[in-house]
Amino acid sequence: MSTTAALLVGLLAAQAAPAPAPAPSFWTHDVAGSFRSLFTQSRSLATGEPSRDSLNRLRLAVAGGRGYTFSYHLEVDSETHLGTRVMQPDFASVRHRQDAAWLDLDHVVVDRTHVYSDLSVYRATMSLRSSTATLTVGRQRIAWGTARFWSPADLFNPIDPLQVEGDIRQGVDAVQLEWAPGGVWRTSAVYAPQRPTRRSSLAARVAATLGGWDVAAFGGRIRGDWVGGGDAAGEWGGAGLRGEVTYTRRGEPGLTNAVRVAAGADYAFRKLYLVGEYFYNQGQLPCGSTAACVASYALAPQAELFTRHRHFASAGATYDLTPLLKVETYAVVDVAGASLFVNPLLRYNVFTNVDVSAGAQLFGGARDGEFVGVPRLLFAQLDVHF
Repeated sequence: MSTTAALLVGLLAAQAAPAPAPAPSFWTHDVAGSFRSLFTQSRSLATGEPSRDSLNRLRLAVAGGRGYTFSYHLEVDSETHLGTRVMQPDFASVRHRQDAAWLDLDHVVVDRTHVYSDLSVYRATMSLRSSTATLTVGRQRIAWGTARFWSPADLFNPIDPLQVEGDIRQGVDAVQLEWAPGGVWRTSAVYAPQRPTRRSSLAARVAATLGGWDVAAFGGRIRGDWVGGGDAAGEWGGAGLRGEVTYTRRGEPGLTNAVRVAAGADYAFRKLYLVGEYFYNQGQLPCGSTAACVASYALAPQAELFTRHRHFASAGATYDLTPLLKVETYAVVDVAGASLFVNPLLRYNVFTNVDVSAGAQLFGGARDGEFVGVPRLLFAQLDVHF
């Protein structure tokens, strides 16, 4: 039996097992789901040929537990891609999107010329909780950091500003222990195994709320490198302020040590939300030509924040045209390379549980810019929650 099947059978068996007497009603269960249909049209980075993809994803979520002490959470995806992109080299990034995970929880159902379908586990966790501590085991989102675009402090699930599905965060197979003894201090420790073992990650974070500001310091060994840093978030004059800094010391030769800094602010008016950030990155891509760097940046699953250049300015805005219709846009400027990435988006809430949206990813600028060579992308999306 495969690892995926064994995990699913075990969790389903645990749910089906009779609750221990004398309080069977103490167990709680909740089932929810969502469906997403996403159509994208662009060109292949590898061949330049037209690229069309129709993604249809059904996600089922089961959550529950026994009182305050034990809880579980499982999200399973059934995902199908239709179109010309399936047969192009670019699609390898989709086929191997879980290569960075420790457990193989992805099962291919159909892999043909214009059709690709698989079953995968998006989240699968079990948690034990006391009055001061929580132990969580499984595929989870380790939410460190506060930045909106690039987040150096997000060591386990780094953000990719070019990702069309901005709400999707690849989870990490890990054990996380959180301890909050009371007062202002909170601590957490994470161990994420990897193959080979020397690529495993072990890190700790200490956080506190001081004078209305959330501050944290963290450090550890991440995928063979030593990383340390801190972040802070608070409010001043009605504006939200955030800052993060990390230093990566390489454990192996091949790449240089790297300082990364992110600083930003956001402000909400009655109908308008504005956000701006600056990102400095010494983690440069280990590639030669512009074409090779563009392919590496846009296609390869990123376990670390690599860029070609060092200085980036980002800004975004959301405006409520009506209570149900919103227009959003954000842009990232490569200051050193004089290139630009713009992502306009129109979103409409059709019903309470149904949203539709459409937008584009536009790139341009100087010849040696960060975003030059990335083809324009158009997309339309339907989301249904139940």
